[in-house]
Amino acid sequence: MQFYIGTCKISVSFPLISVMVLLIYFDNTYTFLIGISAALLHELGHIITMNLCGVPPKEIKLRLLDIAIVESNKHRTYFQDISINISGIAVNLFIFGISYIIYYNFYKNNNIQIFGLVNLLLAIFNMLPSEDLDGGRTLNIIICHIFNEHIAAKVLYITSIIIIIILFISGFYILCNFNYNFTLLLCGLYLLISIIKTSISY
Repeated sequence: MQFYIGTCKISVSFPLISVMVLLIYFDNTYTFLIGISAALLHELGHIITMNLCGVPPKEIKLRLLDIAIVESNKHRTYFQDISINISGIAVNLFIFGISYIIYYNFYKNNNIQIFGLVNLLLAIFNMLPSEDLDGGRTLNIIICHIFNEHIAAKVLYITSIIIIIILFISGFYILCNFNYNFTLLLCGLYLLISIIKTSISY
């Protein structure tokens, strides 16, 4: 499915639509809606900042496993690059703060608390200096600015491998000791797939 908001093309994949319909229908706890809302708010942070910097996205692709923002060819400054990359994390942290202020001071609803926690976890995950995450992209921009792309690529590859190893070790430990929680293993697998895709593209 495709449509336009202004000059920006929005593409939504059929697998994503199918999975969303099924999960919304069967998810009585609203966990999926909370997770997808946090992810959309994260991406909205990037999109708003891109527009504020005068470099609006050319296309936004909503896919089953990720959301891809296709950037325009307009030149961006160093500080614009940094601002755009950290804006998603900033939005999630802001939502976390607002959610917990509401929960502890105005309305004690478990969904509000969970929504805040999911935003916090999403922010922390994206801070990791790994391939395809905001932390990794920001680290890449900083190292490229100080040194060069070759050094940045090497540093990012090493940090990505270290993080993946830590996630897999921690994931297996949690899987074996805490009621079969697959979350960290899935995070590690996602980052491993990302780094493999990047290596193949090069």
